[in-house]
Amino acid sequence: AQEFIMTNVYRDRHGRILQLPSPLFLVLCNRTVTMIYSAVLLRLRGQNLWFSGSLDALPPAVSNTCASWAQYSSLGYISFGLQTTAKSVKILPVVIISSLRGKKHSLTDYAEC
Repeated sequence: AQEFIMTNVYRDRHGRILQLPSPLFLVLCNRTVTMIYSAVLLRLRGQNLWFSGSLDALPPAVSNTCASWAQYSSLGYISFGLQTTAKSVKILPVVIISSLRGKKHSLTDYAEC
């Protein structure tokens, strides 16, 4: 849905063409709604919002947010189809190199690449 929002063209009431100006704003809205929804569900279940290890999840969460921002920003330069294809194909070199290093892969592994 975020890719659609970033690549879609909108018209205001005067007919001017507009696009969402900031991918970072989209990522911020997405993460904020997710946090609020999760907090409400945890409270409804009577569970704590913070648990041991909560801070350990912070570095991967920040990394994921930065990756999402970069992904949505790149949609201004390439099409969504090209981006999806590039993300899907990136595992192929990993499988090939690991095969050259002696790891055994099944035919299914290669087919999934």
